[in-house]
Amino acid sequence: MNKSLLPLTKFMIVMSAVVPFVFALAMLFAPGFVNSFLWPPPFEPIPAVSLRYTAAAYLALTLGGAYMLSQNAWSTARGFLAFAVPYVAIAVPVSLVSAVTPPGVPPILWLYVFLAIIYVALSLVAWRQESARASAA
Repeated sequence: MNKSLLPLTKFMIVMSAVVPFVFALAMLFAPGFVNSFLWPPPFEPIPAVSLRYTAAAYLALTLGGAYMLSQNAWSTARGFLAFAVPYVAIAVPVSLVSAVTPPGVPPILWLYVFLAIIYVALSLVAWRQESARASAA
């Protein structure tokens, strides 16, 4: 029996799709904003072509999230989260290393680290809930 996703799982999938969508739009239509606010000095500016390729990958994540929501089943959603959660989790230590490497880091990176840790923790809770529900069925 295939039950619909729990509300927390749906929320995590929405976040896994909306955040990349917003970043993709910024990368495609506001590369100056990305290089000045989201990726400010001391980081080197990201070339526009690199931003476009990254935006394409982020749009694919958005489509994957939308597909998972339309399926509304843990059997498909776990594949999406199995990629999205480790992606964010791996970015946390990389961001922390960047944060402590001179000449310092912009404050926006600390916000990302904070939100990423919350995202990973909530995703793990959702994963446990869905897995327990699936094994009980």
